[in-house]
Amino acid sequence: MKNLIKLLGIIALVAVIGFSMVACPPEPDPTHEHQWGVWVITTAANCTTAGSQTRTCALDATHTDTEVIAIDPNAHNYQNYAQTTAPTCETDGEETGTCTYESSHKSMRPITALGHDYQNYAQTTVPTCTTAGIETGTCTRDQVTTTRTGAAALGHNYQSYIETTVPTCTTVGKEEAPCTRDSNHEKGIRDIAINPNAHAYGNWITTTPTCTTTGIDTRTCSLNATHKETRNEIAINPNAHDWNTDTGLCDNDCGGLYYSLGDTGPGGGKIFYVSAEGFTMTDDNTTAHYLEAAPADMATTLAWASSAFLPPDWGGTGSWTYIADTATEIGTGRKNTALILATDAHAPAAEACNDYSNGGKTDWFLPSQDELNQLYVNRSSVGNLKTTADNVNYTHTYWSSSHDSSLAAAQYQFFSIDIQSSGIKQNSFSVRAVRAF
Repeated sequence: MKNLIKLLGIIALVAVIGFSMVACPPEPDPTHEHQWGVWVITTAANCTTAGSQTRTCALDATHTDTEVIAIDPNAHNYQNYAQTTAPTCETDGEETGTCTYESSHKSMRPITALGHDYQNYAQTTVPTCTTAGIETGTCTRDQVTTTRTGAAALGHNYQSYIETTVPTCTTVGKEEAPCTRDSNHEKGIRDIAINPNAHAYGNWITTTPTCTTTGIDTRTCSLNATHKETRNEIAINPNAHDWNTDTGLCDNDCGGLYYSLGDTGPGGGKIFYVSAEGFTMTDDNTTAHYLEAAPADMATTLAWASSAFLPPDWGGTGSWTYIADTATEIGTGRKNTALILATDAHAPAAEACNDYSNGGKTDWFLPSQDELNQLYVNRSSVGNLKTTADNVNYTHTYWSSSHDSSLAAAQYQFFSIDIQSSGIKQNSFSVRAVRAF
C-alpha cells in the first residue's frame, strides 16, 4: 500500500512537468523572459508524500511553473493520544499519539505528576506554653502522610503574683508568679513601681540657728541622701555668730565684727581702730576691719633712718634719701614699711616693726600718719602709751612710716598733746608696731 502511494505521487509529478513544458512553448522572441511571481504551495508535503508549489508569469497568466516539495520527515499529524503510563503523586505519566499519514510514526508526551492530596488533618502533638502543636494529614491517593504546624503555642499563664523584692524610694520592687500550666516553667517576674514614700530615714539631727540661717530638725534617707524630711524650724538667732577670732569676722558673712576697741586682738595686742565697712590695704588690696597695737613700745627709742642714710654732719655716713610713694591714709602703713626697707634695709624704726613677732603673728609694721593718729585718738583703749610730755628724751613722740616732703624729715605724733608734725629722721622717738586684719 505504501509503495503504491509513492508510485502515484511520481506519476503525478511527471504529468505536472510535462504539462508545464507544453503550456509554455518557446517564445518567438528569444530575448523574452518570464516575470515569475511568488511560489504558491498547491500540495503540502508531509512525512510520507512529496508536495508541490506553483508560480505564475506576470506577463501571461497562462504561463505557470511547478516544482516538487520534497517529503518532510517531521511533518507528522499526530492524533488520538492515549495514556500509556499513568502519573502518580510524585512521578510524571506518559501518553502516545499516532501520525495520520503513517501509523508507524508515534509521539510520546508527559502527563504531569498529580501531587499529593492531603486531607483530614488531625492533631498529633498538643501545643505547650512555648511550642506550637503539630497536626498530620494523609494523601487520598497513596496514603502518604505529612505534618504541619497546628495550634499556636499557648504562652505562660501566670497567676497569683507574690512580692519578692520590696520597692523603695529609689528602686523598683519585684514580684513573681508560677505558670498554672506547668509549675516547673520559669516564673513570671514583673516590676513594682518605685514607692516615693518608702524611705529609710535615719535619726533626726538638729541644725542650730545662726545669725544668718534658721535652725531645723532634719533626717536623711539612707537610700538617697537627697531625700530629706524636716520639722521644727528654729528662727535666726542674731547673736549666734560663727566667729573667726583670727579675722575678727563672722564666718557666716553676716557683716558682724567680733572685736571692739580695747579688746585683745589675735596678736596679743589691743584693738585701737574698728571699721565696719573695712579699709583697703594698699600692698595687696585686701580688706581689713581692725588695727591692733603691739602690747608695748619697742624697748628703746629709735631713729627713722639708719646711719647709711644720714649725712656726716648728722652722725651718718651717707646722705638724706627720699623714700618715694609713702602715703598717710589708713591702710598704707604696711606698704610704707616695705618701701622704707626696700631703700634703707636697716632703717631702725621700720626694721624693728617688720622683725617684731607676738601672739604667733609676724605681720607687724610701722603705722602710717593716719593710723598713728587713730592710735593716739584711742590711746585709752590701749592703755600703756607714753602720754606724758618729755621734752628731753621725746619718749611721748612716736614715729609714723609716712615720709615728709622734705628729704630729711618724716611724720610723727605727740601723744601728750594732739599734734602731728615732721622731724629730722636722725631723731630717736618711741615706736609702737601695729598690724591690720
